[in-house]
Amino acid sequence: MQYNNCRKQQGFTLIELLVVIAIIAILAAILFPVFSQAREKARQAQCLSNMRNVGLAVTQYVQDYDETFPFTTSCPNNSGQPLPPQAWTLPQGQVHPYARNSQIWQCPSAKRGIQLVRHPIAALGNLGYTGASNWTWTNWHFPPDFNGILLSIGYNEPLMISLTCNWNGKPIRLAQVPSPANTAAFADAPHFSTCGGRRAIWADTCAPHSGCGGWEAEQPYTRRRSTRNTRHLGGSILTYADGHAKWETWSKLAQNCANIFRPHLPRSDGLVSIYETSGPGTSGD
Repeated sequence: MQYNNCRKQQGFTLIELLVVIAIIAILAAILFPVFSQAREKARQAQCLSNMRNVGLAVTQYVQDYDETFPFTTSCPNNSGQPLPPQAWTLPQGQVHPYARNSQIWQCPSAKRGIQLVRHPIAALGNLGYTGASNWTWTNWHFPPDFNGILLSIGYNEPLMISLTCNWNGKPIRLAQVPSPANTAAFADAPHFSTCGGRRAIWADTCAPHSGCGGWEAEQPYTRRRSTRNTRHLGGSILTYADGHAKWETWSKLAQNCANIFRPHLPRSDGLVSIYETSGPGTSGD
């Protein structure tokens, strides 16, 4: 009788398997952040494109309104009657006829923003009243096209000032801005306003008015100012008053906050950095 003397096929040893697993883990640790950054770069490119469209809309608005910028008002209109759908109280709605695309106000990278919905009262919802999902700000209304978006692009209050209840007031004129190419008009933010730049620097932290929850609700606003709360790989995208859009590092925005967001309204004490003041904005949060 003949016997088959062929050697049995051997499998991997435990050590060999552990070595392979270790190599895979190392490659994953190296490649996953690269893939994540590549995805964020793609989202950042889309957001930059959106902000360029915002810039075009702002430029057309300024040309049509005798070189004045959009404004805000906390009152529906001069008569005190309910706001007609064609008279929007915030700059995003005012420049919307020139953009005609509400999606440009929703950054694809945004983790924070104001969720907009139709007014819960059916009669008002049918008229196109759109606002924050909790309707805390009853006088802030947006066009019907904004329904359902996560509003995550804020306007710059020192440039687009509040006229309180005076719809015939005087908005900021282009000639009043010393350097439109270096003055922010809109920026990444977790709110419909940038709070004079404070919300634009760390655009994915929870704005104090936005219903913070969990850990964030327990922390002072200043403790949320960390690089992990920046929106685009350590920076934010801004649309400037001359219409161009650009990505800026959070450190540049922080150190030059007053110069970027309110060069036409300099502080009396001359302070510029966000760290030197409670913030160069107009909001007290």
